[in-house]
Amino acid sequence: MEIEKMKRRTIHRLKEIKAEQGLSIPKIMEMLEARGQFVSEPTLKKIFQDGSEEKNFRYQDTIMPVADVLLDIYGDKSGLDDAESLRNIIREKNKFIERNIDVFDITIV
Repeated sequence: MEIEKMKRRTIHRLKEIKAEQGLSIPKIMEMLEARGQFVSEPTLKKIFQDGSEEKNFRYQDTIMPVADVLLDIYGDKSGLDDAESLRNIIREKNKFIERNIDVFDITIV
């Protein structure tokens, strides 16, 4: 499945969870903090505003932490089977970037 389509579906599901659970932005921030994650309040507001599915976000810095927390806590009852796959893709991408940064740092020194 196309990454952009998975991002849109993930954002849509996060909005559903927020509405179903009656979560506020400050409550989501508390949940993120309790799990050692951080997304700024203005960014969270952008994620949850109407039409945000079509916006461009730095996925690993914005959507991924929110998805990790909300989908983990509230589960995924929507049939969004791609959420875990997307998280795994992002985690592997992050590991790859970290390895390449380490290699790059070593070559500079």
